[in-house]
Amino acid sequence: MGGLADVLKDQMAFNYKDIPNFPQSTVDGHAGRLVFGMLKGKPCVCM
Repeated sequence: MGGLADVLKDQMAFNYKDIPNFPQSTVDGHAGRLVFGMLKGKPCVCM
């Protein structure tokens, strides 16, 4: 799903490290971002 967040319209993204008490990703290559946006006219959140 790595590329899915990139195609969201009207994105608002937050780094996990900037969200208080949010767990950090330990997977190599994981972007570590919470991305809100629109996908085909529907609200969507990608992690």
